[in-house]
Amino acid sequence: MPAPRLRINGFQQPWSRDQVALMSGEVCITAIFLCGFYIDGKSDQEAGEAGMEQESMLGAVPLITYAAILLTRILIYVDLGLHDPSVGGLDFPCIKGRKFEDRYCGQCKKMVPGLDHHCSWLNTCIGSSNYGRFLAVVTLGIIIHLVHLIYGVYMLFVSEEGSWAGWWGCLGLSAIFVPSITTLFCFHVYLLWVGMGTYDWMLTRRAARWDYDKKAKNNKANDMQASSQASSQASSQTSSSARKNSTTAVAPAPP
Repeated sequence: MPAPRLRINGFQQPWSRDQVALMSGEVCITAIFLCGFYIDGKSDQEAGEAGMEQESMLGAVPLITYAAILLTRILIYVDLGLHDPSVGGLDFPCIKGRKFEDRYCGQCKKMVPGLDHHCSWLNTCIGSSNYGRFLAVVTLGIIIHLVHLIYGVYMLFVSEEGSWAGWWGCLGLSAIFVPSITTLFCFHVYLLWVGMGTYDWMLTRRAARWDYDKKAKNNKANDMQASSQASSQASSQTSSSARKNSTTAVAPAPP
């Protein structure tokens, strides 16, 4: 029987379905946003509106800022994907009270220092050496998709100059990404606040659910036992009363 294949990093094949879906969605929404931004800006220039040069210069500032944030996120994402979480790296200094324990990842087939969880969307383990980069990718993702969402709303409902299909597509994808990434970010902020990792949180939840189910099962068994005892007592009392009545009925009359 061949030995299980050791996964070195997130870009090692085979890729997970979640990873392919995430990368495809990110590329699509970014391409739609940039194409819409370019096409709408070019249409305005061809229209020859007054003060277009000044507006173009002002519009370049948020575009350059967006490009810088996007490039930073891509670089961190690539570095996160190429990094082997089982070796090297530095602990995230802002995490205080976290219980970073070495654990075995069944997906990657290796021990990972400070394993927090195995992320199927990145197809790699998140541990003490890359947790900071993971949070950075999530945080920058929220910023980028909020830009997509806000600018798409502006172009469709305020400016009313955007291409209808393109910006609606951008809004649709952003409406999917923003809530999911924000929920993930808030969840990890909560874990940092309580000093608990994802794996520890799952074990705690599982233990609490087991305790609840065990107590519910015991309570049900106790209720059934109490009900059975009550039924037995009632049946015994009924039988005793019936025998007493029967004895009274057959007793001879006094002379």
